[in-house]
Amino acid sequence: MSSSQVKLITLIYYKTKCLKKIDSTAVISHRYDDLQTCIDYFNASDKNDILFLIVSGLDALDIVPKINHLRQLDSIFIIAGKEDGCKTPSSLERYAKIIDYFEENENLLTNLTESIEENIDLCRKQIESFKFYDQHQKSTRQLSEEHGSFLWLQLFKQVVLQLPHDDEAKQEMVEKLREYYHNNNKQLKLISKFNETYKPSEALRWYTGQPFIYKQINRALRTEDIELLYKFRYFISDVCRYIEKKYVDAKEYELKLKLYRGVRMSKTEINRLQQNIGKLISTNGFLSTSMEEDVALGFVGMDDSEQQRSVLFEIDCDLPLINHVRLASLREFSDNYQEEEILFDLDTVFEILSIESNDKNLIRVQMKVSDEGRKTAQTYIEHVKKDISGVSTARIVFGRLLTDMGQYDKCETYFEHLLNSHQREEDTAFLYYYLAAAKAQKGYYDQALQTYQISYDLLMQANPPRLWPSASVLSDIGGVFSNKGQYKQATEYHNRAINIREQLSDYRGLATSLENMAIIFKKQGDYDCSLANLTKCLEFRKKLYPEEHEQIANCLMRTAGVYRDRNELNLALDYEKQALKINEQCLPGGHPRIAESLHYIGQTLYFQGRFDEALDYYMRSLNMRERAFATTGEHPTVATSLSSIGMIYYSKNEFTLALEYYRRAMKIRETFGLMDSDQAATTLMKIGMALCKQEKYEEALPYYKQSLEVKEKVFPFGHFEIVDCLTNLGNAYRDMGNFDQAFQYFQQAKEHVEFETVPKKMNFIRLSRLTDNMGIAIGRLHGDNDDEQRLRGLEYRLEAVRLLSRVYPRLDYARWMETIGDVFCDYNRWSKAIECYRTALRMKEKCTPFNSKEVVTSRRMLGRLFLQKHDDNEHRQYRDYILARMHYEKALVVIMRESSSHESNCYATVLNAIGSIYEKTSKYSLALQHYEKAFVILSAIAVNYVSSEDGNDDDEVDQETVEMNVARMEWLTNYCR
Repeated sequence: MSSSQVKLITLIYYKTKCLKKIDSTAVISHRYDDLQTCIDYFNASDKNDILFLIVSGLDALDIVPKINHLRQLDSIFIIAGKEDGCKTPSSLERYAKIIDYFEENENLLTNLTESIEENIDLCRKQIESFKFYDQHQKSTRQLSEEHGSFLWLQLFKQVVLQLPHDDEAKQEMVEKLREYYHNNNKQLKLISKFNETYKPSEALRWYTGQPFIYKQINRALRTEDIELLYKFRYFISDVCRYIEKKYVDAKEYELKLKLYRGVRMSKTEINRLQQNIGKLISTNGFLSTSMEEDVALGFVGMDDSEQQRSVLFEIDCDLPLINHVRLASLREFSDNYQEEEILFDLDTVFEILSIESNDKNLIRVQMKVSDEGRKTAQTYIEHVKKDISGVSTARIVFGRLLTDMGQYDKCETYFEHLLNSHQREEDTAFLYYYLAAAKAQKGYYDQALQTYQISYDLLMQANPPRLWPSASVLSDIGGVFSNKGQYKQATEYHNRAINIREQLSDYRGLATSLENMAIIFKKQGDYDCSLANLTKCLEFRKKLYPEEHEQIANCLMRTAGVYRDRNELNLALDYEKQALKINEQCLPGGHPRIAESLHYIGQTLYFQGRFDEALDYYMRSLNMRERAFATTGEHPTVATSLSSIGMIYYSKNEFTLALEYYRRAMKIRETFGLMDSDQAATTLMKIGMALCKQEKYEEALPYYKQSLEVKEKVFPFGHFEIVDCLTNLGNAYRDMGNFDQAFQYFQQAKEHVEFETVPKKMNFIRLSRLTDNMGIAIGRLHGDNDDEQRLRGLEYRLEAVRLLSRVYPRLDYARWMETIGDVFCDYNRWSKAIECYRTALRMKEKCTPFNSKEVVTSRRMLGRLFLQKHDDNEHRQYRDYILARMHYEKALVVIMRESSSHESNCYATVLNAIGSIYEKTSKYSLALQHYEKAFVILSAIAVNYVSSEDGNDDDEVDQETVEMNVARMEWLTNYCR
């Protein structure tokens, strides 16, 4: 809860000692010994305030009857002292606001403090939060979390009205209340009374009159606690039905109503209201209003503060014009019938018409009741229901709701509960099906397979066999095998599902099967088949779903994954951002699929070399995933996030941090029994890589070999995962000086890469890295003195540069090419060094800004290389001078674009280099011009040494050298005249 939403709570101690420490913020305390002064304080408080009274049993007799009717009095805590025999006067039993009686003993302070803190927390969770909608946009909500929450609340109300309304449901509610108030004898007595005497026709009386009910109901609604809402389904459905009945009665007599609600709001919340004029607004719960403006004003007060203002909502309700909004009068249940209280049902939506401020600093918000929110949500809800084909009970629909909200722990518990108490045999198969789905989502794959099999057997044992849902079971089994890396079994189950779905013309199911097959093709490296399946899948889904639907987003994400593996990264990023936008618009905030979208964007940014941006997306995804599985913070998807974050730190050379994240990921995978999965194998390999960077080669080898063993079981021959592992093993042996062993692993890896069934495009990076490594190993096979062997190795390394030129441009790839170019320089192979640097320059120009220092560095190096090539060549070509000067002049253009560089020694160095070329080609006047410019710059900044960050160390120029160049050119110029 933000600070703007934290509501001040006041503790009033009447003739009792103040507690020294209440572990809560925004709580103030007052103590009174005079009865009338204390009563006056209560009466003077705004009705919207929250006041707690702490009082002894005997003193309570004097004060409670006089203030119990006040709305601002929320809770009463009574200390039963020794003077009254530790007994509570029976005349106080009827006051529902009394939370409990606390005996004056050694545990008094502890028990009283805990109870007050519990009720403070409970009060804070009563405060409604506003949800905004833009009914004019394709998305029904401005904010993604609000959008999804609204849709699920709509579905919850529909489902809860269909759930069995029996004693079993009532007892679940009663037991939950007893569990919460297990240490509170006063509340337990009221709960027992409710259990014995409650009638559905008295729902509103109990809701408005008993804090132990309405506080828990409101808590569940405000916090969107689906499990708790299910426990209270019996009572919530009664309240909704009774509101419906009272609404029907009212509609016969009242045509138009004007209702009011007074609140105090933060300035931030008021600004949000102003930004949403003309749009829709709702609250997550039952909303209380009054037909009397003065009553509503009594809740706001007129004393504004820096943080809060008084706000009065005026609501026009034209009953003949609305169909889906329900409301009821609470007059007959209220202690003060003059308040004329009206209660709106759960899913009521309003349109904000205007906002004004009067001379008394009161903000008036004019609204009207609207059907638009319900209409907008209904289209989406119908699509959700279609996905549950074959399900016959509302109980199962509600369980599906838990899955869609990403509440997998609650979903598993819920279906296990239903299986233990279920009586309708025809639905048992579906209970097992959704239980299996929850287990699969949690990463318990073997348990999921066993549970799916039970579901499938029950479906096929029916007479006739239930083919339609059986296809869903087969498809999900295939998905589990795919997650386990067992693609042969996965393909078999998916094909069985496809055959059934084709027979039944189940196009929704076919779209799912096509997507599942695409995933397998991608993992096996068959990208064309994967894209073909995804294209068909997307065509089906665009015909079946709204534009903004999670199934369409899922297909877009899968498509992005294929393009990412094919190294078409910009295209992948476009698809991923489309998917994220859709998911944020149609799912609750923090949903696992939003986390998945964020993760994939991070992955693509990582492959583009944008590490800090990638880390931000990975961290956002990790936080969502840990919150989704808050009980333990562990789940296979959490392990995926941790491993990816480790890779970012690895790429940033922070190897200790990388290892920390990798090992956290492995611990989770071990917990879930996934040590033989492809994901675990990849993380094992990454641990080995990080250890090698720390030169712990012997420690790294077992990780590499364990990874290779798993990957060779999971993947087919030629798969890039095997290539990566073999390459890294070769690197480890090479760095250990065992070049023979290294070359053997590199050779094995090359055989996999060149295997004809593996697509070549996405393997250019791997093939170039492999070829470069082979070149290094070949060059060292016979020691450092075998020049012929080393030159043979250099040819491999040049081939690596040529392969690397075909991948997505990244700065680290360009620097890699230049490193290979430097090796050619060591052997005076200038033409090949130039090829390396030219290729690197082209890549830098694509992936860095035009004025990048990286571009300047490459241009200057190419200028030097062409000069070296000219000087070392027996058949010297004037063209080399021209090309050298061209690169220096282009470097000069880049430098001049930076105003701060006009007087840098880098600028002077390039001018001096151009001057030297003009001098070598006997163009002395031009040479003199450039030397003089360089001298002026160096004189101005009074520097005798060019720092290495401005240029190459062996390409430095100092003021003395330039001065000599100027003098020489002046002499030559005069001489030539």
